[in-house]
Amino acid sequence: MLVAVGIVAEVVGFARFQAMTRYHMGAHPWWETPLLSVVMVAGGFIIYSGRGLQRNGRRHYTKVIDSSTAAEQGEFVLYLRSFDDDIARAQLESTITQGIPSMVGDVILSGRTEEEQLIAALRPAGQVVTAGQPGQVLPHVGADRFFMADDDWQETILDLMIRARLVVIAAGSGEAVLWELRKAFRHLASPHRLILIIPMESEAYSAFRERVSEALRQEGERAREWLPPKLPDYPPGDTLRSWNSAVKGLIRFDEDWQPLFDRFGVPGAGYPRPRRQVYFSVRRALRPVFAQLEIDKGRSRKMRDPGSGRHR
Repeated sequence: MLVAVGIVAEVVGFARFQAMTRYHMGAHPWWETPLLSVVMVAGGFIIYSGRGLQRNGRRHYTKVIDSSTAAEQGEFVLYLRSFDDDIARAQLESTITQGIPSMVGDVILSGRTEEEQLIAALRPAGQVVTAGQPGQVLPHVGADRFFMADDDWQETILDLMIRARLVVIAAGSGEAVLWELRKAFRHLASPHRLILIIPMESEAYSAFRERVSEALRQEGERAREWLPPKLPDYPPGDTLRSWNSAVKGLIRFDEDWQPLFDRFGVPGAGYPRPRRQVYFSVRRALRPVFAQLEIDKGRSRKMRDPGSGRHR
């Protein structure tokens, strides 16, 4: 119902916006120009509100699975992140401008959240699954969710990590993220199977890298024949104003565990599209990984429609 209402609201908003863009100055009563300006702003607001309603409606169709189901269904991608970051990944695209120019920009934006765009870029490698936040009745839209008991979550994650075609970990400050990184570096046979999503600026990344280095040093002391890899420096350069996502890049690894940091939204990374920025940037950065793992790149062109999961 929310999805349908959202679509209707978006259509109505676009129609109101069109009414203003087709208006031409001429012999009109003095009050028409301010009135139509209000209509234009209202149209943009209705468009954005409609997309928000559609997003909330899609949450009811987020697929909830048993943790063992993913491994039974063949190739899958394990997406790991801090639960604290779910709100940020659930945001819709927004413009970098304010006022009426912002309303103009809203017309071309995608109605997909950052997590949906990330998952769509990963889906050519298989079904994308992630742990559901404990106690959350209505999961965010994006990856399929599975829920775990508090006393065996590490065993479950490690088992899925070993089986997964790709392991994608979003950098964060939580202890669980550090544990997941340590285990991924130790247990993944192929470096190409590990991807780190970097949703932070340079200063926060430096602090994260120091914590990871210390955690890997301790892991290396427990396994003396293992030489832990190192995370790279944050690439220099200011983020373009046209890049309006919290996801700043990703790190992939070559066959010798040497890291490669692909920065998004900077000169040299390609001019970011105003629509589906995260999707196109992640897809472009993953091309070498997909080629190495012989993943069908053609499937990445299609974003899955909502509604394929269990209705909640």
